[in-house]
Formats: sequence, C-alpha cells, structure tokens
Amino acid sequence: MSRQSYYQAQQRCQQVKTQVIALVQQQRRLMPRVGTRKLYYLLKEPFQQQRIKVGRDSLFSCLRDEDLLVRPVRSYHKTTDSGHWMRDPS
Repeated sequence: MSRQSYYQAQQRCQQVKTQVIALVQQQRRLMPRVGTRKLYYLLKEPFQQQRIKVGRDSLFSCLRDEDLLVRPVRSYHKTTDSGHWMRDPS
C-alpha cells in the first residue's frame, strides 16, 4: 500500500465518521438517552440513503472515540437509617 493510498483511506474514513456523528447528534436531540444499539437500528435507513457503510461495532467505536456513548445511570439504595425513633439511649 502506498503512502498516498493510506492517507486517502484515512481521509475517507474521517469523512464517513463526521457524517455518522452528524446523524447521531441529530437523533440525540430528539432522544438524548437512546443507546447505541437502538440508535443503530433507528439510523439504518438514513445510512442506506446516504450510502454510508457502518456496522454496529464500528458505530460503537466511533461513538466511543467521540465520547458520545450514554453512560448508565447508577441506582443508589440507602439501606441504613441510623437516626430512627427507636434508637438505643445507651
């Protein structure tokens, strides 16, 4: 592979990445907490219309590189109430 073809491939990859990011941000304005798998399903048709070849795993890595993955919300459970009314006075 020549140096020229390597950098041309890198440039094509970057162009596809910017198109994908634009579509993802457009969809996230409507549904900000949508996950990547559902996002891939929702964007399958726009990808085909714009002739963008992106698989699910490459979409994951693209969003990870741009820090656009949705972080899961951690649930918090309080299990101890030390200030209850039946406290031992000693």
